[in-house]
Amino acid sequence: MLVFLSGLLLVSSNILFIVERSKGVATWGDALYLTLISAGISGFSDLIPRTIAGRFLCVLDSFLGMILIAFWVAIFMKAFEVVFRFFRSD
Repeated sequence: MLVFLSGLLLVSSNILFIVERSKGVATWGDALYLTLISAGISGFSDLIPRTIAGRFLCVLDSFLGMILIAFWVAIFMKAFEVVFRFFRSD
């Protein structure tokens, strides 16, 4: 699932680069940066999407970011629970 969602973010950055190329996102690195910042739910506002499709992709990236963050928190908490139960049983 993690690989799938990460792949979706990479596909999204490629589409964002194609859609926003002449509107402010000059390089593929800028598109990847905007995608990762949108997925991280921070949005620094140094790069902003100017088209409807670009804005939609950034919103989609935000939802994917929330899912990824929840996925990592669940993994971390499950590992914490296992360690906690191990030390508590002694």
